[in-house]
Amino acid sequence: MMYENNILPKYGHLDPQKWRENRYWNEEIDNLFKSHFPIFDYLFKKYGSNHMKPGDMKPFMMADEFENIWMTAGLVCPELGVRDIAICFSTAMMTQTDEVNNDKHLKAFFVEFIEAFARCCDRISIAPILDLEVIIIVEIILLEW
Repeated sequence: MMYENNILPKYGHLDPQKWRENRYWNEEIDNLFKSHFPIFDYLFKKYGSNHMKPGDMKPFMMADEFENIWMTAGLVCPELGVRDIAICFSTAMMTQTDEVNNDKHLKAFFVEFIEAFARCCDRISIAPILDLEVIIIVEIILLEW
């Protein structure tokens, strides 16, 4: 009851699953990440794994390392601030059952890193996909006029 009346009306548009279904899980994005896999693998290995301890089996990336990618590239701007990067990182993480006694919710593995990267790119993009189509149509009309 409290969720439906208070939280959902204000924050329902931030549903991470809807974003995945509408913007992330499609053939174009899949092909893009497959064709540029070596670049993303390099970024993950270069900027991630600084917090690994002996005995950690899989490489991972923490939020500060992910933020460092965007800071180093000079892509932090009004459209994509440090806070937005942290939100993209957090919403890309898989839900964990025990966040008190376990730190897996702070560690992004490669799949989560890719999704967080896509979320940041979506935030910083010039226009959403549908708006971009409208812009192109308007430009065509103006050129003909």
